[in-house]
Amino acid sequence: MRRIKKKELREEVDYDYLGIDVSKKELYVYDGDKVYVMDNKSYLTRLKNFINKMGYDKKKLVISYEPTGVYSNNLENFCARNKIKVFRADPYRASYFAKSTRGRNKNDAIDSINLYKMAQVYREEVRELKLKKRSNDLNNLMRYYRITIKEINRWNNRLKSYKHLKGEEKEFLLRKAKSNLNRYKKEKDMIFNKAKEYVKKDKLMYKKYKELQKISGIGEKVAMILLGFFIKYEDANRDQIVSLSGLDAVERSSGSSVRRRRRISKKGDRIVRQFLFLSALTAIRYNEQIYSFYSRLLKNNKPKMLSVVASMRKLLVIAFHNYKSVNQNVAA
Repeated sequence: MRRIKKKELREEVDYDYLGIDVSKKELYVYDGDKVYVMDNKSYLTRLKNFINKMGYDKKKLVISYEPTGVYSNNLENFCARNKIKVFRADPYRASYFAKSTRGRNKNDAIDSINLYKMAQVYREEVRELKLKKRSNDLNNLMRYYRITIKEINRWNNRLKSYKHLKGEEKEFLLRKAKSNLNRYKKEKDMIFNKAKEYVKKDKLMYKKYKELQKISGIGEKVAMILLGFFIKYEDANRDQIVSLSGLDAVERSSGSSVRRRRRISKKGDRIVRQFLFLSALTAIRYNEQIYSFYSRLLKNNKPKMLSVVASMRKLLVIAFHNYKSVNQNVAA
């Protein structure tokens, strides 16, 4: 017999739901009866008028949506300003939920209907959002910073491939590849300095940034990447932050025929893993806590790469603990 938790015994609130599919220019809003199309603009005036016209009580209203990066910022800020509860649908779960309804078609209107239904199934995950203008601005800067890193990797790979060419265009392609590579490197440094200046303007954010740098093995650029990552998932716990980075261990086994080794999922932030890998190699040499952890794994006959990945996870958990431990009452 399953033990009923205290929170399950509380009286359930009768929520009103709106399923909203967010795209670049439009919102598809389903109220349980009909789908409405509205503009996705800064203050979402049409959505506000719709809520007032339909007579919804904002204290009992839940907006269900699937985060779509910068396109869902308007909706998140709207809900935070008006103190409207939300259900944030995880993209993987939303995809599987849509398949479980046996629907073969997919469009924006159908997605809004599925989000409406999904919020009612997972009503225990309904919560309120906080207005985070400064953290949103930092995330936008870090998002661009990540783009420059990807472009640098892409042009590095192209430069290596062009060196093996033998045609007449070899010199031209090499010159263009080097030019693009240098351009993105300069842009990367410029964006990082811009983000650093921005962080200094917020006392709490800057204190968290400096706290991350106190960990041996984490430099200023890794600290900035982790700061943006932790701010993006402010409400996550330790296990969730490990999963969101893709460092959670997963198992693939079935009966006696499928017996695969446990390995990390890699279904998370690739840039965070890339920077943590380099930080872990440094921390193994200079951080006593990480070195003793790494050495203990090797003594237990664990493979070197497994020990490095475990050290990455350990470093992430320590950094997340330091981030959370910063006093929340620092004057902004």
